[in-house]
Amino acid sequence: GEFDLVKTSDGLYVFSSDYTKLRCSEYPPITDYLDGIVKGDKEQVAKYISECLAVKEKYPKEGVNNV
Repeated sequence: GEFDLVKTSDGLYVFSSDYTKLRCSEYPPITDYLDGIVKGDKEQVAKYISECLAVKEKYPKEGVNNV
C-alpha cells in the first residue's frame, strides 16, 4: 500500500510509493557512465543504461505506463 515502508540498499526506510528514493538508492554510480563516455566504451555505456532501466522497471511510477 501507499504507506508500506521499504528498506533501501543503503539502509534507509522510505514509503514504497516513493519510487524516486527507491530508484536513487539502487542506480549504478554516474561515474560508471561518465567513465564509459570518456573512454569511448560503448559496452560500458550500454551496461549502465541497462542497469538504470532495470531499476526503473523494479520501482515503476504507480499509475503510469511509461518508466
